[in-house]
This record gives sequence, structure tokens and C-alpha cells, in this order.
Amino acid sequence: MAVKTISVYCAAARLCAAVLIFLMPGAAATAQRLPFKEYTPDDGLPMIENSRITQDSRGYFWITGSNGVTLFDSHSFKTFGHKDGLPSNQTTSVLEDPDGIVWVSTPKGFARFNGTGFTGFPPPDSLNILRMSLITGAAGSGRFFMEGITAGGKSHIFYFDNGRYTDYSIDNPALIDITYTMTLYDPADSALHFTDENTSPFVFKNGVITSLGEGPVNTLNLIEGRVIYSFREGDYLFDGTALKPYKTRYTPEHTGLTLDNQYNPQNLILTDGTDSIPIHWEKDRVMQPYLDRENVLWVLTDNYLYRLLSKAFRSYNYDDGLIEEPWAIAADTSGGLLIGSVTNGLQYFNGKSFIRMRGFENLLPPAVAFYRGSITLSTGEVWLSTNTGVLIWNGSRFSKLKGLREKVQVCSIYEDPVDKRIFIGTEIGMFIRESDSIRFFPEMSVPEMGVAEGFARTDKGNHWIAGHYGLRVFDGKTFTAVIDINGPTEFVWGLVKDYMGNIWAAGGEGVFICSPDSLTTGPALPQKDNLPANVIRDMGGRRLIVGRMTDVCIIDLEEYYAGNPEYYHILGRSHGFTGNDCQDNGIVRSSDGKWWILTSDGLISFDPSKLVKNETPPLSYITSVERLDNSQVWNRITELDSSLFYSKSSSLVLKKRVNALRINFTAISTTNPQGVTYNYRLHGYNNNWENGTKERSVTYDRLGPGRYVYELNAFNDDGVGTEKPVILPITVLPTFMQTFAVKITLTLLIIGLIVLLTVQVRRRITENRLRAARNQAESYRLQLNSVIKQFDPHFTFNAVTSVGALIMKGEKEKAYNYFIKLSNLLRSVLTDSSVLLKPLSDEIDFVTRYCELQKLRFGDRFSFEIKTDADVDRTTRVPKMIIQSFVENSVKHGLENKNGEGMVNIYITSLKNGLGILVRDNGIGRTASTDMQTGGGGLGLKNIRSLIDTLNRVNSTKITFNISDLYNENTPSGTEASIFIPQPYNFDLS
Repeated sequence: MAVKTISVYCAAARLCAAVLIFLMPGAAATAQRLPFKEYTPDDGLPMIENSRITQDSRGYFWITGSNGVTLFDSHSFKTFGHKDGLPSNQTTSVLEDPDGIVWVSTPKGFARFNGTGFTGFPPPDSLNILRMSLITGAAGSGRFFMEGITAGGKSHIFYFDNGRYTDYSIDNPALIDITYTMTLYDPADSALHFTDENTSPFVFKNGVITSLGEGPVNTLNLIEGRVIYSFREGDYLFDGTALKPYKTRYTPEHTGLTLDNQYNPQNLILTDGTDSIPIHWEKDRVMQPYLDRENVLWVLTDNYLYRLLSKAFRSYNYDDGLIEEPWAIAADTSGGLLIGSVTNGLQYFNGKSFIRMRGFENLLPPAVAFYRGSITLSTGEVWLSTNTGVLIWNGSRFSKLKGLREKVQVCSIYEDPVDKRIFIGTEIGMFIRESDSIRFFPEMSVPEMGVAEGFARTDKGNHWIAGHYGLRVFDGKTFTAVIDINGPTEFVWGLVKDYMGNIWAAGGEGVFICSPDSLTTGPALPQKDNLPANVIRDMGGRRLIVGRMTDVCIIDLEEYYAGNPEYYHILGRSHGFTGNDCQDNGIVRSSDGKWWILTSDGLISFDPSKLVKNETPPLSYITSVERLDNSQVWNRITELDSSLFYSKSSSLVLKKRVNALRINFTAISTTNPQGVTYNYRLHGYNNNWENGTKERSVTYDRLGPGRYVYELNAFNDDGVGTEKPVILPITVLPTFMQTFAVKITLTLLIIGLIVLLTVQVRRRITENRLRAARNQAESYRLQLNSVIKQFDPHFTFNAVTSVGALIMKGEKEKAYNYFIKLSNLLRSVLTDSSVLLKPLSDEIDFVTRYCELQKLRFGDRFSFEIKTDADVDRTTRVPKMIIQSFVENSVKHGLENKNGEGMVNIYITSLKNGLGILVRDNGIGRTASTDMQTGGGGLGLKNIRSLIDTLNRVNSTKITFNISDLYNENTPSGTEASIFIPQPYNFDLS
């Protein structure tokens, strides 16, 4: 169900005189909107004419109206009518007696709720009651007073005692011939309060009627056990003898969340002790505002029900005067905002009114578009990015930044917090303005490193730059690409440096944290929550805010560095955030301390101080239990209904085996019902807890005879859980055939038959299996030995060939040095020629010596780099030459015929489920190598593939490798081989 918003009044405000020079006259007052969730008939709410809402002690809501009474558990609605036991579909009140039993009053009598329906108690015909209504306040368990109109048109007080009606007025003659306009029973004082036809107040106690003064009385209420009369001049409390002036809890001064003007429900004031928000309801007729046990505001109208999602967000949209297609936002020093559109110009917002700005038209072309990189400088100037340069607002007039190329599209503006240099990212490159001079760096442009979209200064004074093609580090002269397979590769929009000196990046691949010292990056959020992000800001207090497509994410940096998995909180639709697509650079803090979020369809005010942790645990219940019969039909076990609803001691005994049992449950947490999660288990069936599910039912198949205990815990959106689990003991009784004696007898007979019939068969099967296993293992060993024997001759042949090539070129001294190093390398090869595995450290050492040998051969035309992550276990055993074979392939086929310097990079990383190896070269590529016929049939790679294929036959998880071509602007630029060795992995073929 979509989140709707309700208009909230704010008074019109004036802008300062200097600003008014540039604004269009006639700006209208602007409405702000609080986010409400709307419940309609599509959700199960009755169609029309709701009248009252109340919450019982279990947390369930009851809504009365002309279509029956509706039960609402904050997730779903269920409506009961005459067919469910009510005396009438017209319901007037819901009351809970001292025993917690729910009663509903109708004009035709009372009804008691039994868990799934009602038991009705219509009054006897002898009382001649035409219609009746409940008098607030229970007189006891199942005992109430009511006002009724008799057949003669007179108003009488009647008494109801668990199904029996008596005429209280007849028994107390002083109450006869009174025309009641309002009535209330005070159970604490055993007194009946009422007003007469003139709405003057009276109290009836101990058989005596006492006048409490003159009317008119506006309302009569029982509030927190106190009788309150409301007159035009104020509220009065009945102290047992008389009325005394009383300030009710419905005042703005109250420190809890309250409602003011509740007796004029179309105009409400929502108060939490620090902020008063006037709410004018225009959508439909308000029947009742209601604050529940969690201080959540509900508004019941004649047709719908609304729940306030949050006070932290208030939104503005086009109907409020917001400019269409907003793209740019910046805050001035007066507490206002400048908002630019890509098609509709510029406007000013002072927090209350949107007014169009003028005075810049002669500086920019008519079709100017304001872009998302605007900023407020430390000087107080607002620099606005446009498609034709930078527009500057100093608080009283506009000017245009000089020194940029004409009609250049500006995408980002950043001010260095230390030296105050200004960085400007454009489509043609990056500009740096220092004092009155401007330097130009064409590298940060579309055809080269991508447009600069975000900046952050490191503790060492360098700058990280976010752009279309990933991350760059700028030292003032040159740009260095940040290349990390765990980091973002493109479309990074924003950067922030945290208090630890690390860089946080937000972009199309999510949020990442980067180390400026090691140039390493990694995801900052779990994969399931690391969605594309458009903007990131430092909120202060060691918190970050990230704007995304349909939500914002708050990151607590201290909790992140402490390793707490609850370090972030996502605020989406169910939390009151109603925006769509946070704009790049679209979160700003105005000079008065307010946060503003610009989205593609609105402007949202965000007050983080209103994000209060919900310390109220959910109220959790098992709602019903069903069993699956032999016809595959679910049947509700109705004998549990009443005890489950009223939270009485419940247990379930089943007389025979159950094909399947379905347990339905719920938990009531109205602050955010969608955020409730459940932990449960069926002890004796599976003792492990199922944690963190949002499903509200669970099915257990084939429960055999035995004793089980179902346990349920619930947690609200802030992780606050129920103190102790809800439990349901379940006993499944055995049938005759399932008794212990029968089972023992049958078991012994079956065992005997099995022993007699299968001894010979088992012997033959065992022999055949052993014979097959020996043959298969021997086959694997023969294949593996064949592969191992090919490794060393292949390597030796290639190495000797390289020496010969140097001699043929006349480089005798180099050939001699090469041969000396080669002999040392061959010695290590020959000493372990029959060995299949090596420690990773030995393989790295072997590859290093091999690469040094190639560097001696090629000179300056060859270089290499080996990087091993700190968390890699170098004692891990790997197949020998698994790295060297790919390095040798890169040298022979990729670099030997390359003009210019050749480079081989080797990266070894510890992955989640194994070891990752990456071999990358900048050679001529596989296609060119094939065309040039570089020689060899790829025997090294064939050997590796054969080795891996043989080993993979005895493993469920496989060693994998892949070779791919690298391109730079469609030109071959090398090859890349990635190898994955899973852990654990079995190298034992036996």
C-alpha cells in the first residue's frame, strides 16, 4: 500500500529585503506534509462510516461503525458482523472489562468476544428497549451500565450483568424522567455522571442526584481514571464532591506525545514536548484521533484509517510550490535554500515559502539548466552549477564565475577545507581556482578518466576524486587510478572523509570504504543492503547519511569501527521517507541546522533528533493452529481460539499422527509493523531457532508421537524484543500401532528378516564396490602421474630454448648469467619432480625467481609485481606450477613480441570460501599471439587443465580458472587469468 501524506499548516514568512529584490512577488504560504500510511478497503478496512477506534490491553485495535466491528493487529483487518454473533451490524463502543474480556455494544444489545466470533446478548422484549448505547466505564467483570430508549420514548438507565438486563432507573426512581445527553460511569467511585437536556452536569451516588453546576458541558470523559468535564471556558475535574479547574494532559506543555484540540478533530496539534505541529485535515471527515500504547498517532476518518509514520520527515512537493524537475540545491547563510531546476529556473525557499528568483537572466542563456553540483562556500557565497558555467549568489546579487571556458557544463563544485582551493568538475576536464588563477586538467574528462563528481581531502593533503570511471587520487599534478577488484569501477558520485581518515564513496555500485594509505577499497554495507547511492554526507556526531533511490541510510561510524553489525539503519517508506531518487549532491544542511533532502519529485526536511529508539517491545501472540487432514485441507483447531486470544494457559493434545501442523502468529508494534521480526522453534522437533524471519506462519510436517513445545519471540524494528517467549505445549499421542511394545516386536521381526535375506547380498555388494573403488583410484593415479611427469620436461624445454635464443642473438654474457640462474631454478624443479603439491610460499618463491630470470632475459622490457593479502595463509598447499604456468604463458605469448615495457601483475587474495589468484599482463593479447604464431601448443596450460580436471573428480567444489582478454577502447591490451582454489579441498585421490 502506498504511503500517503496529509497537509500540515505553516504560517507564511518573509524573506530579507536584499533577497526580495530578486524574487517574484506574490509567493504563497507553503504546506508541509507529515508522512501517513493510509489504510483503505483494499487492505480489509470496512467500506464506510467508521466511528471510533480503541486499543485493548493486548495491543489489538477495534474499530466500530455501521458495518460491524473490525479487529486490526497492525498487519491485517478482520470484520465481524451479525453473522458472527453480533446483535446488530451497527456497533457503537468496544470496552474491556477488568478480566480483559472484550465486549461490544450495539443498539440492540451487548456481545462478548470469544476469540474468533461473538456471543450476543440482546435485551428481553419485556424491557421494551428500542435502542441502547454503552455508558463508558465497566462496573465489573461483564457488568455495564447503558442508556436506553424505551418504547414510550423515555430515556432509562439499564444495567447489564453477564447476559442479564435490569432497568436501573426503575430500581432508582430518582433517575426516572431525566433526558440524558451525556452519561459516564466512574467504577472507582461507583458514581453515575450525566448531563440533562440543558447539558448541565450531575452525579448520582448512593441513591442521590447532586447538581455540579450550570451547563453547557461540551464533553464528558473518563481520562486515566479521572472524570473530566469540558466547558467552553476550560476543563474541570470531579474530585469526589465538586468540580475543580483542571489542565488536562492534552496540552502542548506535556512532555509526552499528545494531541491538543482533540475535541476539534479537523484541526489538531501534535506535540512531543519540544515541537508542536498543527495538522489541518482536508482529505475527509475526521471521526477520532488516537494515540496508542507506543504514542503513535492514528487518525480515523469516516472512510479510512491513517497512521503517522514518523515526525522526522516532512515533505514538500509541486502542489506546495516546489519548482518542477529540481536538480540543484544549496543553503545560504540566512537559513534558506536555493533550488534550481533543469528546465524551470531558480527559486528560493526560506523553510515556509517557495519564491522564484530573478536577476541572473542577463548572465546566462535563456535555456539555462541548473545541475547537481552546487555548493555553499566558507565565505557564504552560493556557487550554482549550470550547463553554461558557475552562477554565484552572494546574498544580494548574482554574478558569473570568470576564467572557465564558455558554455561549459559544470557537474560538481568542491572547496578544500584547508587551503580553500575550489575544484570544479566539468565535461571537458577539471578546473582548480586558487586566489584569482585557474588551472585546467583535461585528464578528468569524458574521453579520458571521466568527469569529476565528488572530492575528499586526505589527512596527507592529497585529494580523492569520484568520477564516471571510478576513483582517482590527485597529488596536485598527476592522477592515479584506484584499482581494486573489491571496489567501485564506475559512476561514483560522492566522497566523504571520516574521523579515522578513511574515505567513504557512494555511487552506482553502492557504498564503499577506502583506505588512502593502501589504496584498498571494500563494500561498506552487507551485499543485500548495498544498493546504488547518489549522495553521501557527514552528519556530524560521527555519523554519515547516504541518499539512495527510495530511502536514506544512516551509518554510525563508531559502531562500524567497533564491529557492531547494527551500525547502519535504513529509513524507507515504512519509516516515513516518501522521496524517490535522491539527487546527486542533494543533501544539504541549512545554516539553522536543519537537514534537507532533494529528490526527483520533492523536498524533504529531515530532523535526526526525532529518530528515537522504540523501547516498547512488541506484543506477540499465537493466533491460530491448523492441521492438514488426509484430504489435504487445512482445518483450524477451534478449541484453542479463546485461550490463544486471551493469552490464557494453552496446550494442544492431538490423538494421532499429524500430517502437517501450521502455526500462525503475529506481533503488534505500531511504530513500524513491517519491521517486526520473529524467532521461533518447535522444541523436540528441531531444537534450533529460526531467526529474523518476517513470515507470520510456520508449517511442521509429520509430527510423530511425542511432546513438543513451540516457542515464539518477536522484535521491533529497533531490535527490542519480548522479555520471554510465547509458548504452546503440543502433545501427539501414539496410536496402537505406534505403541512401544508393538514397535519393539515389529523391529525385531524386520531385523531378523533383513539379516537372513541380505548377508550374502551384502557380501557380494561390498566386494564389487571395493573392486570398483580400487580400479577407479588406480586410474586417477595413473592419469595424475602422467600429468606430473609432463610439468618438468615442459618447463626445462622452454627454459633451455630461452638460453638458446639469447646465444643466437649474440648476447653471450646475458646468456651465461641467465644459464647460472636457470641452473638454480632447475635444481629446485628436479628435486621435487614427483611432488604434486607445494606450500603457497614455495610457489610464490618459485614464480619470483622465474620472473627475475625473465627480467634478466628481457632487461627493461619486462617488470613484474606480486601482491599477497595480509590474511592469506602462505602455508596453504596448492598444485605446483599453478601460478608459474599462467605467468609463463603471459611472458611467452603476451610479452615476448610486445613493443615497449611488458608487465605481469600477480594478486593473491583470501576469498570467503577459498583462495583467489589473478595473473594479468599488458601484452599483445591472445588474438595477436595466435596470428604471430608465437610457438608452442600451450602444453603448460594443458598440463594444468589435466591436473585440475583429475583433482576435481574427487571434490564436490571445484578448482576453476578463466582466461579473458583485456581491452582499452576496443584495442587489445593484455590478458587476465583468474584462478580459484576452494577451501577445504581434497588432494587425496585414494
